[in-house]
Amino acid sequence: MTKFVNITGLMIAISAVLIASQIGPVSAKEDLVSGVIVAQRTINVETKIDAYADRIFFERHPELAGSKIRPGERSLAREWQEIRQCEAVVDYIFYERHPELAGRRIQRNETYLAEEWTEIYDSVSGCQ
Repeated sequence: MTKFVNITGLMIAISAVLIASQIGPVSAKEDLVSGVIVAQRTINVETKIDAYADRIFFERHPELAGSKIRPGERSLAREWQEIRQCEAVVDYIFYERHPELAGRRIQRNETYLAEEWTEIYDSVSGCQ
């Protein structure tokens, strides 16, 4: 067991030296750390966009609330995917810009917010 731990530790140390010799010790650490941060942030963003898609989909189909789309329901699956590619992305971007709204709907008198949402909509490639 001790030999395995020592060999594993040695292999990690050698790998670190090789990485450091190619891109420098500070860069190697930054690259490794930023890769983890980017991966975690991507998962978090995807999860939030999925949640927006669910909210929009179930607002349109309240009779389905709490259920999952079954394999034979292709049109519903396609609709959810279309929502996911467009409106959910727009909502994500919009509410990230306006955390003070806490996800609430834009009110009729908030035309400036509606215009901003529409501008985002027009710029998202999944909405074209």
